[in-house]
Amino acid sequence: MQLRAFAILVSWALVAATVHAATDTGAVLDKERSELSDLCTDIEFLDGYTRPVNVNDDGLDDLLIDYGALSCDGMRSMFCGSGGCTQKIYLQRSDGSFYEAASFLTYEIDFDEPENASFVVASHGSSCDRAGVDACYDRFSLASGELIALTPEQAPAELPANRWTYRIEPRPLAAIGPEDAWLELACVDGAVRLSYADAWLYMDGAPGAIVAAAEAGETIMPTFSAAGSETILGVRQMKGEAKLASIESFPLKAAILDAMARGDRLTVSHSSNGEQLDLIFSLAGSAAAITQLRQACM
Repeated sequence: MQLRAFAILVSWALVAATVHAATDTGAVLDKERSELSDLCTDIEFLDGYTRPVNVNDDGLDDLLIDYGALSCDGMRSMFCGSGGCTQKIYLQRSDGSFYEAASFLTYEIDFDEPENASFVVASHGSSCDRAGVDACYDRFSLASGELIALTPEQAPAELPANRWTYRIEPRPLAAIGPEDAWLELACVDGAVRLSYADAWLYMDGAPGAIVAAAEAGETIMPTFSAAGSETILGVRQMKGEAKLASIESFPLKAAILDAMARGDRLTVSHSSNGEQLDLIFSLAGSAAAITQLRQACM
């Protein structure tokens, strides 16, 4: 066990960043732009490129940089692959300046224990001798301002039930939720189809007002909102099933998937015959699941 912990430490020490001083958030972006200029002629920082996070519970906003929200010469996949996207952690000093403390190729970083300056990194399955479709979850600490890999015993035994999962059978899909409230993204002929259900759509198994309108032939056009982005998709009731599904599939590079991968919640807003109904789905863990879905669906 100690050997594995040491191996993890050595492995991630290779990607732990050299500390760089910066004077404010703008200076962080200036530094990022300067470092990227050798690789990208046209650099655009999209929504979600920087996000305030609480790494060490010191009352100061730290920064997470997500290269999944970087456009490099019109491409958003330059720094992403089967193991996720490059993400950097910048810690804030008491004088307001920031320094780069760590960098990972990851699906997602979950800052779940700021009181211990501890967080979980989701990485490709190969990093823990698992299949690529099964993500690895390793815990790290920045309590001292330097990256330390913690032993496996200190990593979470299991993920919360409300997190996203990825499955490859009977076809690749990413999904979240119990049976009465769930959302699913499935690979269909190299594209993605979305389907969902919630107890509020069906009352005691019978269609509610929204579903009844769909059954009556009315086109239901809910708005899907995540990470500041909105997309309207036409949906219909699945024949013989208590769920709604998108009328058409959408491409793997669709903006809605990008927004869901970097957001913290998805709001699905319905409006029909004067009735308004909003469903909210957690996006915790969606980045890892959606990345794996995209890779498998290509």
